[in-house]
Amino acid sequence: ADVVALRSDSEWRERYHEGLALVAASWGWDVAACSRIEPPAPGMAYSGWDVRLAKMCRSLYLFEEDTLLSSMQTFAREVQQKEKGGASFFYGRICLDELLYFQLPRR
Repeated sequence: ADVVALRSDSEWRERYHEGLALVAASWGWDVAACSRIEPPAPGMAYSGWDVRLAKMCRSLYLFEEDTLLSSMQTFAREVQQKEKGGASFFYGRICLDELLYFQLPRR
């Protein structure tokens, strides 16, 4: 019920998308273009906070934001390959690799 209410609030959705785009940009990712920002500005790089990336992907999955979820999963796969050298995503001992496998539609 909360998801439906928030999805129907156009101002909330606009700010949600803006927040997502800002965090992604801070990591050097253009979520709309589904690509790295080239050249990256100083300080633009993946922070290594796997849990934040996982929460973003989970949120996009719950709010059924298919295009944005696909973009962030593409970013996650690039991070896993390039920055993490193929390693999994973790929060402490908890593996967060599920972020790579969310699929929409949920139904």
